[in-house]
Amino acid sequence: MGDSRRQKRQRLNSKLLDELVLRIRAKGLAKSTAETYRFWCGDLMVFYFQKVGRWLHPKEMTREQIQAYLSYLANTRRVTQNTQNLALQAILFLRRELLGITDQGIDALRAKRPQREPTWLSVREVGRLLESFANPQFELIAKLCYGCGMRIGEALTLRLKDIDFENRQIIIRGAKGFKDRVVPLPQTAVVLLRGQFEETRRWHRIDTAAGKCRVPLPGAFAVKSPRAERELGWFWLFCSPVRSCHPDTGREGRWHLDESTFGRALAVAVRKAEILKRVTSHCLRHSFATHLLNAGVDIRTIQKLLGHSRLETTMVYTHISATGPASETSPLDLLDNFISTVRQQDAVPMNCRRMRSYTPA
Repeated sequence: MGDSRRQKRQRLNSKLLDELVLRIRAKGLAKSTAETYRFWCGDLMVFYFQKVGRWLHPKEMTREQIQAYLSYLANTRRVTQNTQNLALQAILFLRRELLGITDQGIDALRAKRPQREPTWLSVREVGRLLESFANPQFELIAKLCYGCGMRIGEALTLRLKDIDFENRQIIIRGAKGFKDRVVPLPQTAVVLLRGQFEETRRWHRIDTAAGKCRVPLPGAFAVKSPRAERELGWFWLFCSPVRSCHPDTGREGRWHLDESTFGRALAVAVRKAEILKRVTSHCLRHSFATHLLNAGVDIRTIQKLLGHSRLETTMVYTHISATGPASETSPLDLLDNFISTVRQQDAVPMNCRRMRSYTPA
């Protein structure tokens, strides 16, 4: 076959896939969604190129061929159920939105999503983890994820104007589902936050002196207010140490830290804290919700703080809380008491048992 599958995907310059990205962005979906959908639609085309020896247009593919590709993902490449469903959604979007093809019955091919409980840390584990960060910047990111219930993407895309020290609030803008929400600002994070403000001001001065003081703005706000990209309030709270070019405009500017940068620092801190659980940045968000629930906070309040649209999504934390099903005493722990009680009863003569059971009027 020559090149590997990955190499073929990387050099796949398809006008159809470019149009797919434009359509997704036009619908207001995230850039990461566009990249993921393009990846899986390109993988579908490469799969049939290697199978039949020629490029097969998605319009020519039948329901059975799409089913064969999905089966290949599950059986040969051993992808998870969620990944298989994601690939299917990408293919359905391409055929529906660009080719005008509505696939009937193909939903039955989707794998069932497994029901897994979220991984969370105890209060002591969180304390050990936060003390294990060598860099104050990464410690602050972890404190915001745990203390405010933020997703890692929400924490890294905070701007200076979103921090309200006077009212002790943080405004999370454009979160999942394009929804804004307000979360409390932890008092214990104020010192680190003010230090991070000074770090951002330093990057602002450096970029201003270099004549490249600009940050990307949301949507078309750059057209409405061109000067905003140079204002300090719009700068990222966690700036990247290097400038980079905007993928659309090609202009050099300052972006925020990449998620992988914090991921590496988190892995080091987890090992140093000697935590054996598989800890990701999202575990801190799970811990935030679980600890609030254990403290007696109303489930509706937790739903608003997390930004969940449906209460059912938040209810999963009731399964792992201190008052959930797992909090019940195991019969193994009751076994010794039960056996000792039975032995005491066996040691008492039968006539004494009768006397004890008799109570005069």
